[in-house]
Amino acid sequence: MLRVLLKKDVPGVGKMGQIKNVSEGFARNFLFAKKLAVQATEHDVEKVIEVSHKIEIEESLAGSRVAALAEMLKKTNLVLKKKVNDKGKLYGAIDEEEIAALLNARNISVNKKQIEIIKSIRSVGEYSVTVKLNSKLKPEVKVKVESL
Repeated sequence: MLRVLLKKDVPGVGKMGQIKNVSEGFARNFLFAKKLAVQATEHDVEKVIEVSHKIEIEESLAGSRVAALAEMLKKTNLVLKKKVNDKGKLYGAIDEEEIAALLNARNISVNKKQIEIIKSIRSVGEYSVTVKLNSKLKPEVKVKVESL
């Protein structure tokens, strides 16, 4: 077995920056030949451990920020005043961009690609809109549409 430092992501082996134990033949004939890895030294091992600790700390801080943002979004209620016809229907649907603009006006930084409107908002009433912060956190924001 040979310890290698991966220079690029290798499916089935590992991700860039990781140190892996692989067979000598695989290392020489594939990883080294395609410049996907180099032989790991003790200095490389120490550096990877140090960098991985820093990454863990940064990810935990980012995770706590995202969780705080999710809690803030759950408590957020948006009110939109729009022109409607006699039957309470809007003259146009409310889209993701409009909701993102309202959230950004409240200093909640999201973009329109993160917003998911399940049912089209075309009339007066209350709706739930999902904000995808990451694969696990998808808080819902209450949106109330009123007539002008």
